[in-house]
Amino acid sequence: MSDILVNQLSNSNLIVLYTAGAGAQALCHFTLHPGSSKYALESSSFYAKGSLEMLLNQSITKFVTKQVAEDMALKALIRSHEIQIKEDSFDKFNSTLGIGITAAIRSVNDRQGKHHAFICLNYGIIKFTYYLDLVKGIRTREQEDQFISDVVFQLILKHSNQQSISNEQQFQDQSISNLDNASIMLINQESMNQNLIQSLQTSPNLLQSILFTTNQYQLNPIIQNAIIMSGSFNPIHDGHIELAQKAQNLLQLNTFYFELSIINADKKDITVQEVEKRLELIKKFHPNIILSNKAYFKDKNQFLKNGAFAIGIDTYKRLVDLKYYNNSIQERDLSLFSFLQNNNKIIVAPRYNDAQQKLESLNDYGIPKILEGNVIELNDFRNDISSTKIRQSEGK
Repeated sequence: MSDILVNQLSNSNLIVLYTAGAGAQALCHFTLHPGSSKYALESSSFYAKGSLEMLLNQSITKFVTKQVAEDMALKALIRSHEIQIKEDSFDKFNSTLGIGITAAIRSVNDRQGKHHAFICLNYGIIKFTYYLDLVKGIRTREQEDQFISDVVFQLILKHSNQQSISNEQQFQDQSISNLDNASIMLINQESMNQNLIQSLQTSPNLLQSILFTTNQYQLNPIIQNAIIMSGSFNPIHDGHIELAQKAQNLLQLNTFYFELSIINADKKDITVQEVEKRLELIKKFHPNIILSNKAYFKDKNQFLKNGAFAIGIDTYKRLVDLKYYNNSIQERDLSLFSFLQNNNKIIVAPRYNDAQQKLESLNDYGIPKILEGNVIELNDFRNDISSTKIRQSEGK
């Protein structure tokens, strides 16, 4: 089966394969044949509980579950992007595939539970999760492992073009061969936005941010020499664009990105549907968008180096407000130290405060000593429009 994979896949997919409990034959045959380097990036098996927990960066109570298989596939997909970055193959992010297999099969002593497996193929743009149920007592352990491995290879071939099938559709023999004494069912299928946005919510220990550009996406990116304009963008407006461009020109950096977090320190978390809506609106203004699950700048600093965050004075006053740091100067300064660690600056735009009938600037809130030299005010920038005013004018 793996020799067929070599002949049919060619360079269409670059794969990282992770298994737990079964799939040893898949690991072997994954790189067995000459030409497997066309698609094989990495493969590993995680049998010990601690080993799998280290991979997924979380505690696990049950090995063989849908969630574990999906988290393994997500981690494999993230790993595929890390490998492409290392090899400077930035044009291949869209062609990567992460596969997670978690299974319980025949052992020396008869198992009380089922012999079964969950298999997840995560292409980023689409994800497929399958449940495989084996009839007990028919196959040896080696035969069960081989059977699961064969099914995995057939699934890769079946979805090499990410073809969509119904959630309720069960495989027939012509789709997956040799299914005697076993059944396989597609139990979950998600499009790109559902897959990746929900992963930010459900697997924050694995996926922290997604970079969307015109033609591709990248998981857990590290942005360098750029401006990041963070906000809720509800809705985005010309002031956001003008501030980002002004900051970019000031520091003469390569480009700028909008960063939308699904988590907000002061507001409710954003639903998947609302995220999709805001992403589409932002794309009409600018193609480069970072979607994250980071509410605080100490965490946002993780994906920016040698750049700057462009923010309004209203965001800056929250950044330095001690109430967000348990009223502790030490805790605040320790958090703000992340700006120095990654050599990031803060560009601040003043704004007129209608309630106080005055122009708010850095003079009103000061600069913590630890940030002296890293905060720059745009004294010649004025755009007092706000997303709140736009929503109010539209009756929302």
